[in-house]
Amino acid sequence: MRIIDKLIKIILLISILALITSFVKKDMLPNREDILEELYTEPVQTKIEVREFAETRNDIAYIIEPLFEYKLYGMVVTYHNSNSWLDTMHSSSKDFINTKDITVIWGYNLKDGDYQQVKFSHSDAAGYYYVPSRSVKFNARYFSNNHLLSSTMQINNTIMKVQTGDQIYLEGYLVNYAHVQGGSRNTSITREDTEGYSCEIIYLTDFKILKKGNPEWRLLYRLSKFSVIGCLVLLLVLFLFVPFDYKRKKGGGNSYK
Repeated sequence: MRIIDKLIKIILLISILALITSFVKKDMLPNREDILEELYTEPVQTKIEVREFAETRNDIAYIIEPLFEYKLYGMVVTYHNSNSWLDTMHSSSKDFINTKDITVIWGYNLKDGDYQQVKFSHSDAAGYYYVPSRSVKFNARYFSNNHLLSSTMQINNTIMKVQTGDQIYLEGYLVNYAHVQGGSRNTSITREDTEGYSCEIIYLTDFKILKKGNPEWRLLYRLSKFSVIGCLVLLLVLFLFVPFDYKRKKGGGNSYK
């Protein structure tokens, strides 16, 4: 029993080290040579004439007004799930149609590895970046936060899988939307704006994850997490159910009867 106990503790220690390492590395941005060629292209925005329409979420009707057709290739640098229990803004404003935000970069910001030095973060409603020095090449024009509205459950399931470092393609409409209880949001229609009203609101008709970021580290993170939990459970079982004499035995002699 002592050998089994020691073996489990060794595996637990290794698993904890793997968990910490993979947690740090799973959200690293990929190197420049791993960037797909499509991500160097500009977003495509085309004027359209589409009538407004209604969508219902959580028994609330939302009126959606399409303005432009929109297509974008980009790399996700941070994201926010609107249904997170930490998010109070969406629930208080009864905004249940905006399921996820993704902040992406493309084009100029991917042409060298400087983006790996930029710090990205996200609040309930906006994406942010911090450039550590003037020598780091970064242009806000090639950075956008996107509020995502999905047209189908399949698209919604895909966007909920998106993580930092993923390279994606999306297609849909830039829209304004409002609900009958008074809340409303308006989309940005240019890549030149910044600050408060610079977010694109996109009603998605297509969404693809073209290339996952750090799949090996993400796999190691999942496996090590389960391993830590499993080892702790086994140690608890040994402590609770292994006969007391085994716990006291230290090997040899007349140390027990």
